[in-house]
Amino acid sequence: MGNMRIGIGEWWASGAAVAFAAGNVLTRVAAVEGDPLAGTVIRVIPLAAFGLVMMALRQESVVQLLPRRAEFVGWRILGLIVIYGIVIAPLAHVWLFLAFRYGGILVAVPLFSTFPLLGALLAVPFLGERFNRRIAAGIIFTSIGITVLTYGQHVGEPVSAQWQLGALYGLLTGLVWAISSNVGSYLLRRGTSIFTLIGITISMSALVLTLILAVDTRLAAFGSFSASAYWLLLLSGLFLGVAQYCLFKAFQLTSIASASTVKVLDIVVASAVAVLWLGETMNVPIAVGILLIVGGIVVVQLVKAANPQPAPQRND
Repeated sequence: MGNMRIGIGEWWASGAAVAFAAGNVLTRVAAVEGDPLAGTVIRVIPLAAFGLVMMALRQESVVQLLPRRAEFVGWRILGLIVIYGIVIAPLAHVWLFLAFRYGGILVAVPLFSTFPLLGALLAVPFLGERFNRRIAAGIIFTSIGITVLTYGQHVGEPVSAQWQLGALYGLLTGLVWAISSNVGSYLLRRGTSIFTLIGITISMSALVLTLILAVDTRLAAFGSFSASAYWLLLLSGLFLGVAQYCLFKAFQLTSIASASTVKVLDIVVASAVAVLWLGETMNVPIAVGILLIVGGIVVVQLVKAANPQPAPQRND
């Protein structure tokens, strides 16, 4: 932890951790009912609005997308943004919703939070980054943690009989975020604005999911939620927007490694709330599994200190 220090940036990162945890807890509460696609659209509306507003406030974000302007990011970059918006983001958000529905906080959050490790592995062939001992250590810690966490759920009292599905969707979400983190890193290194990524890709994601519902004549699914679930989903999206802004400020004020490591506290905060407020059952194997996963993620995050680059974003 020699790369860590406590400063203003770390406080912004801790704010991001709390906001991410709040958004995840609220999503878990609302995810027990309604259509997953419709619920996902409702949930991402505030996050998409946040990105679009920030784009409007930062005119350079909009200019980057105009082909006839000198600041244009290029057709390859634009194509990647489109793929991000119509494929990667919709899958990640829907699978996240299902992970919470079937697995609860104690399964979903630690498993989809493994995306920095998976992203580091994918970055070796995709971005030409080096595989090193810290990544190997992160793999070992996290793999053992997932095994112990799974055992703890098997002998404990999971939130549903289908918790294995929650685990599967959690890992799939982490994998898709790992892919998106590498795509996002590639785009950011080539000058794409982070607010362009958030605003455009999340808006496209909501549009794609709505079109799927329309083609399947399931637009009535937007009425499958209670009024309280609607507000919880919207509030969750609002918290995610706040979390993204706090993380953006943290990256401006401290190292990516330091901010990302502090942000991992969202796993601990969300797990504590799940036990104290949502009634999810914690036992020793689950607690040990979560701590091992957090340890593996922290080890991988600290690798970035030696190779500072624009930070890939998690638009959960």
